[in-house]
Amino acid sequence: MKNLTYQDPTPLVYENISLPPSIIDTQSLWTPIFLFRFIKKNLGFDLGKITLPKEITAQYNIPSYALLEFHNLPNGYYSKFISNGYLKGFDVAMIGEMKRIRRELASEFLGFQSVLDLGCGGGISSQALHDFGIPNVWGLDPSPYLLVVATRRFGNVNFVQGSAEKTGFSDQRFDGISACWVFHEIPPRYADLALIECSRILKPGGKLVIVEPSKLQLQGRPFELFKKFGLKGVYFSWLSKFVFEPYVKAWHARDIKQWLTSHGFELLENKLGMPDHKIVAQKI
Repeated sequence: MKNLTYQDPTPLVYENISLPPSIIDTQSLWTPIFLFRFIKKNLGFDLGKITLPKEITAQYNIPSYALLEFHNLPNGYYSKFISNGYLKGFDVAMIGEMKRIRRELASEFLGFQSVLDLGCGGGISSQALHDFGIPNVWGLDPSPYLLVVATRRFGNVNFVQGSAEKTGFSDQRFDGISACWVFHEIPPRYADLALIECSRILKPGGKLVIVEPSKLQLQGRPFELFKKFGLKGVYFSWLSKFVFEPYVKAWHARDIKQWLTSHGFELLENKLGMPDHKIVAQKI
C-alpha cells in the first residue's frame, strides 16, 4: 500500500500557548459577589452568551453556536478557572458513567491506526483512544482554554483548535472518528456540515462512533425510568432537565438512520441506554 503524506494542522504545544484571562479569570475568586454569581449560573439563572477576550476572537475561529454557557458554566468552556475544574466536575456529575462510556467508545477502534476525537474538550476521551493502542490520535476542540488542559495532561495525543464542520485535515485522513458528548451541542444545520466533514476526512470504510446523552432522560417518566434503570435513571432524568443544553431537543428529534444515510454512512448500531446513546456508522 502506498504511504500517503497528509497536510495536517500544526498540533498545539503546551509551552507555546499563551491565553489571556477571560472575564471570569479577571474577577476576584471566592468573594461573596463571585460566589453568588457562580451559584446563580449553576442553578440555571441568567445563562446566555459568553464574553471572549479580543485576542482570542482574533486568533481562533470559534463558531458562534459554541459561545454559550453550556452545562450552566459561567462563560462556558472559555476561562482558565472553569477549564481546570470542569473535567473533574463533569465526571463527578456523571457519577462514574463516563469512564465506562469512554472505554466502550475507544474499544470500537481497536486495531485502528488513526482516529480523530471530535470535540475532545480536555482530552480524556482522546487519551482513552491512545490507551487502546491507537498510535495516531488527534483531538480537536473549539475551546483553546480546554485544549491547554489537554496538552498539559496528555502528551501522547496531537491536539488542534477548530470546529467539527471545518477540521482542516486532508481528505480521507482517518480510519475512524469519535465524538463523545458533542453533536447535541451543535445546532442542526452545523451538525449536518460536521457530518459532511466527517465523510470527507474518513477513509472509505472508515468508522464513525458517536456517543450522546440518551433521549430517555428527557422523554421518560421518572417512575418508568426507576423501574428500568433504578435511581440512576431518575438522577439523569433530573440532571438533563437542569443543565443548559439549547440544542439537545433538536438532536433528539433527528431520524438517526436517515441522517447518516443521506450523508454517505451506513448505520451499524443505534443503542439507547442510560445515560448514553451509542451510534456506530461506517462510511460507504
